[in-house]
Amino acid sequence: MGDIFASVLGVVVSILLTILCREVVATKKMVAKMNAELAEYKVLVEHRLTRLEAKVFNRVCK
Repeated sequence: MGDIFASVLGVVVSILLTILCREVVATKKMVAKMNAELAEYKVLVEHRLTRLEAKVFNRVCK
């Protein structure tokens, strides 16, 4: 009886660990994708800021 319980418990733990590992991998992929998107937004914002700085400089220095 104890051996059956231990076997079932081992299978359940194995399944739960597999699910957990898949979730961790999926989360890592999602974070990597979000970091890439943030890097793109950073470049866009920096470019826009540079253009705004140039406009302000041109208006002030005219």
